Amino acid sequence: MYDCDVLIVGGGPVGVTLALELAQQKVSFRIIDQAPERSDKSRAMVIQPRTLELLNRHGHAQSLVDQGRPIKGLNIIVNNKPATGINLDTVETVDSEFPLPLGISQADTERFLDECLATHGFSVERPLAAKSITQDSDSVTTTIENTFTSSQSTIRSRYVVGCDGAHSFVRHAATNLSFPGAPYSQDFLLCDAHITTPTSLPLDRFSLMMADAVCMFFPMTNNIVRFITSAPSSESSPDQLTLPYFQSLLAKYAPPGHGILTNAVWISRFRLHHRGVNAYRDGRLLLAGDAAHIHSPVGGQGMNTGIQDAVNLGWKLAAVLQGRTADPEGLLNSYDAERRRVGEHLLQTTDKAFNVAVSKNWLYIKTRNLVFSAVLPIVMPRVMKGARQQGWYKFLTEFGVTYRKGPVVGAASGWVGRVGKGDRCPDGRVVGEKGEEVTVQGICGGRGYCLLVVVPPGGEKVEGHGEVVGRVKEAMRDGVEGRFIFARPKGEGEVPQGGYVDVEGKVCKMFGFTKPGYVLVRPDLYVAHIGHLEKVDELVGFVKGLSRHTMIEITNPSLIQEGPRVAPWKKITPLVLIHDGGGTIFSYHCLGHLDRTTYGIANPRYYTGESWEGGIPEVARHYLKLIKSVIPRGKFILGGWSLGGLISMEIARLVADDPALCLVGLIMIDSIFPSPRHINRDVPVVQHLIEWNERTRQETRDAIMRCFKDSGEMVSRWTLPTWGDESVEGEGHKTPGPTDRDRVLPPPPVILLRAELPVPVTEPGVSRVDVLRHERFLGWDQYRKDWITEVMDLPNCHHFNIFVGEEALDLVTAKINKACRDLDAIHLAKQR
Repeated sequence: MYDCDVLIVGGGPVGVTLALELAQQKVSFRIIDQAPERSDKSRAMVIQPRTLELLNRHGHAQSLVDQGRPIKGLNIIVNNKPATGINLDTVETVDSEFPLPLGISQADTERFLDECLATHGFSVERPLAAKSITQDSDSVTTTIENTFTSSQSTIRSRYVVGCDGAHSFVRHAATNLSFPGAPYSQDFLLCDAHITTPTSLPLDRFSLMMADAVCMFFPMTNNIVRFITSAPSSESSPDQLTLPYFQSLLAKYAPPGHGILTNAVWISRFRLHHRGVNAYRDGRLLLAGDAAHIHSPVGGQGMNTGIQDAVNLGWKLAAVLQGRTADPEGLLNSYDAERRRVGEHLLQTTDKAFNVAVSKNWLYIKTRNLVFSAVLPIVMPRVMKGARQQGWYKFLTEFGVTYRKGPVVGAASGWVGRVGKGDRCPDGRVVGEKGEEVTVQGICGGRGYCLLVVVPPGGEKVEGHGEVVGRVKEAMRDGVEGRFIFARPKGEGEVPQGGYVDVEGKVCKMFGFTKPGYVLVRPDLYVAHIGHLEKVDELVGFVKGLSRHTMIEITNPSLIQEGPRVAPWKKITPLVLIHDGGGTIFSYHCLGHLDRTTYGIANPRYYTGESWEGGIPEVARHYLKLIKSVIPRGKFILGGWSLGGLISMEIARLVADDPALCLVGLIMIDSIFPSPRHINRDVPVVQHLIEWNERTRQETRDAIMRCFKDSGEMVSRWTLPTWGDESVEGEGHKTPGPTDRDRVLPPPPVILLRAELPVPVTEPGVSRVDVLRHERFLGWDQYRKDWITEVMDLPNCHHFNIFVGEEALDLVTAKINKACRDLDAIHLAKQR
């Protein structure tokens, strides 16, 4: 058993962002940090617009903007005189809710992230440090230590992600990772302090000052600024840094009227490095943020790049852990392929810019300052415009990050629009069917993929576009949300459910559509596939190939019914129902009110036809993880129809070893003992013919029959679970004896719902599900004499019509309700 699927080491912005991604995807995780509390230092103090967009998927990022200060440009000052500048507020900015960089303390950023994580019921566990990490073929064992008490414990997880900074313990624990690079040659001095106003240094822009040293001036909120300088080449800095010393540097490099630094918040001396890891993954160990790349502060990219590492990794880890990929290695490797390319490009660009700025060669410094002061005022206004200005803006804001060379993106043949495969999904405002104004990213930013069908003015009729969504949903295992965007005047024509109006046609233009098209958007708001609607066959082909990487499955477990609202102290035990042999849970959706929150688990391999090589035990392990994604701890009732009851038995045995969960009992709906020792062999067993609805598609029929076949094979080789106190042998099955378990555990109470009638067959004999119909316990007393606690009869029902017709549905609903109440009563009596 695993303690969690993912252990995140490091509770800073990168680690908490990854925790948010996993929480959104309902993946079990723990996140630890060795610091006793969150730091109050400002540290990284710029959030780029693209990062704000991605964080907005988890919380109201506008609240961060309200706390910080939007940065409208850059001033360049040479020898105390303004030379030139770049105004971001005059750039034709990307259409986004967050067009400008934000100056804000990292402490405020971390507080926002922690509050978002708390809404999922999680927090960073402190003060816990990783002391040893050992990985094997299917898990990672991490020894952690409480730095206050020195007590140690171990965590067994499927993966460990190091978000633990430049000195990453996780990176050092990996055997195949290196961190090549070097420190820059000089020290840097930092002071965060208040500044008096007015000041000649604008508080809505960065300022870069060059003389015999290079200084950077970053405004934050409440008149707090950050002043960073390289050690001046003409003098040595004092051993003890003081606020008056920084004031003297400000007077030396800033224009007159610069203001006075007061009330220092943080003073520090540090050495910068430029390093990048050779791979972001070593087996079950992965890295993100400063653990994978560290570089100069040019452009304020470091923390932002780390946060976007986490966003890229989160949904991919979820797809692997939830069994939604036939190629887990390929999908995890795509994290390295996409993000390492971004990290390496950032290292190269920031390193070049930084070396130009901080050279210690006196001749170079004199020449640079002379050229910059004389040339920049003339050249910059002419050069920094149009495409060059847009390119610089997109680099700075990280809107320009693209995965065009990534392995899990694509585009239709002939596509030459403004947005390509792997690019950021543009944002823009559209109007919903009820007149509400929303953003494109707002309607896409969920757990799974989103398919946008975009129709320019004069596009084809709506009906044809709906068929496209249907085909893609089928190919993606229903794991995609479809949205229609029509470019036309507001109020002109009816907008179908799920439709939006692009009133001014801006969204169509942003994507580059001149005729109806589609955009498949990934969970991280990047374009997975794009093209014209006429090339939908290529999209379907891509999706089928993508499913080999990521079989989308965002509704498992499915919420069948939401329980009634009750007082917080009156908790109603939830119910989980496992699919039948056909792999579906449609029958459970037909039930009446069950008076409790009810989840259903369908066979995630229903469409693929892929077998469970590990049989029912493998199914049970996977389904238990799904259950824990919605019920991480506490009580629940488990059950299912036919095969669902058998799988529930195996899950029940796993739950018995899980201290976080409490199984109140099982409800087996006409589940037959799988291998009886005593049957009437004079009566032939005949195949029951399924009666299909005439509207049932052939693909659906084929999928159901594949599941039935696979179910029969799994049951035939199944070793029934034991509870450590007896050994039972049945024909075709062997149940291990007590030596197979370390301790004796009482089995859960089981209520059997039993259909009274045999299944009608077209030839002499009985259906396979009726060979024990004449027995009260359907043969389960051959497994254990005490296995069935209670039998509830379903009169006028046979195995295959229990969920057919109003009368049968009312009956089985009432029986399930009573079974749940009885199990609750039994559990309560045991607690007394």
